[in-house]
Amino acid sequence: MNKFLLLFVSALFLFSCSKNSAVQNPAPSITSLSVLSGNPDTQVTIDGSGFSSTLNNNTVQFNGVAAIVLSATPTVLVVKVPISCGNGPITVTTPQGTATSASFTYLPDVIVGGIELNGTNGIAKYWKNGTATAVSDGSKYEIIYSMKVSGSDIYLAGYETASNGISIAKYWKNGTAVPLTDGTHNAKAYSIFIVGTDVYVAGTEFNANGISVAKYWKNGTAVALTDGTGNAEGLCIFVNGTDVYLSGDEAILYGQSVAKFWKNGVATSLTNLPNSETSASQIAVSGNDVHVIISEWNNSTIYQYWKNGVTTLIPGATQIDNLLIVGNDVYFSGSQSKIASYWKNMIATSLSDGTNSAFAHAITVYNNDVYVTGDEFNGTVKVGKYWKNGVATNLTNGTYDAALWGITVR
Repeated sequence: MNKFLLLFVSALFLFSCSKNSAVQNPAPSITSLSVLSGNPDTQVTIDGSGFSSTLNNNTVQFNGVAAIVLSATPTVLVVKVPISCGNGPITVTTPQGTATSASFTYLPDVIVGGIELNGTNGIAKYWKNGTATAVSDGSKYEIIYSMKVSGSDIYLAGYETASNGISIAKYWKNGTAVPLTDGTHNAKAYSIFIVGTDVYVAGTEFNANGISVAKYWKNGTAVALTDGTGNAEGLCIFVNGTDVYLSGDEAILYGQSVAKFWKNGVATSLTNLPNSETSASQIAVSGNDVHVIISEWNNSTIYQYWKNGVTTLIPGATQIDNLLIVGNDVYFSGSQSKIASYWKNMIATSLSDGTNSAFAHAITVYNNDVYVTGDEFNGTVKVGKYWKNGVATNLTNGTYDAALWGITVR
């Protein structure tokens, strides 16, 4: 009797185990994707089986880069394309295994910042993949000199002219304006740099004596770099670790301006030319190397590249507006007479044919592709555009003037 009971219990146990095995979730499988290419944040629907209805139990990667899962059922996942993931397959991993799709083609975002006039005022705007977004209502005149993108946040820096004619330094984050000065004295913001949640802005504010003071703002708090006895400008800011670099110029006792940069508030003069006006318009730091663009005025203007104390003339340059370091390569953007141009390691590449005046204001490099933004006169107004490897894409329609001063590709 006991032997019979033992056999019955054993059989029941085996049946129970077999039944539990039968209802285990299967390994995931991908059958189709709603799209095979897309920009960052594009929603992709993944059809298949074996997915978990619990979001966090599905790990989705595009070319090895984790994606955000928006919704999940056992047969459908909806996810967002992660930034800068590149081309490659999509994988779905659950506790039961991993499924791999065909290759997904990543389309990088091209984001450009600047202004476009509305017939009366300059309107601060950015263009994302060709679509314009105004960050103000156009009721006041605005100028944008710099743009940075951090994650999903887009920052523009410049100034806005109040109704009393005073210029107010400010930046915009995702369309929300952040004033840096109170409108008592004229001020302008020329450059912006983002480190994590910290926002650094370089610029100039006049004091009560009508002297411009070079300064920067960190999260809205001003740091003056000059004492206000001679006119000075803070034109470009770069943060490297805990070090804050700012380039610009200062006139001592109302004399001629001297190009210089400040590291953590300590000034380094870059020129000693009593018969020339000089300014350091751009700065970048790579490792222990400090790179600066110096402009020199003496009847005509020349542009020079300064690296760790060594100065080199930039051939053919009549304007340099941006400096970029990528690995061992040094890029500038600007113009040669009327021709929009960029330089890579001192070798110039023309972007326009010289028929009309054109300027290249900002440059970036993505996957060996060179992107430059600026504007070109069409005979009536300046048209905002960017060039990718020399091929132009217009961002404005030529009705009103535009000036584009920042570009990010991600």
